[in-house]
Amino acid sequence: MRLRLLALCLAAALPWAAWESWKVAGLRALAADWERAHAARDVAALESLYRWEGVDAPLRARIRAVLAQELDLEVAAVRAARLSEADLVHGPDRRPNGEPLGVIEVRYAAEDGLSARHLAGRDGWDFRLLVIVPVAGP
Repeated sequence: MRLRLLALCLAAALPWAAWESWKVAGLRALAADWERAHAARDVAALESLYRWEGVDAPLRARIRAVLAQELDLEVAAVRAARLSEADLVHGPDRRPNGEPLGVIEVRYAAEDGLSARHLAGRDGWDFRLLVIVPVAGP
């Protein structure tokens, strides 16, 4: 009886473990892609890491300008990380343009400890950085 219960518990845990492993691998790959694009000083490559659904042209242009500015900063470390409660606070009239599954945390080599946490989620089977967009009106 105990063996059956153990087998049942393991069978129930396998899909969750597979999902978590796939998610972690995808987030780590996204972090590595971000680091490579930044090291190459390639704004277009950084842009390609974002999920652009629901992002209007002016917001996309602002994000592109910020990405170009960030190329002037030296990166100390990039890593995939778990979501925190603070990552999920966007205000009543804003939301991410996808379901957040983790963050890509960038620590810059700055004396003031400058860092950034980019929400990350899926776009189909690919992992992408998410954009905080206005909630569509009624």
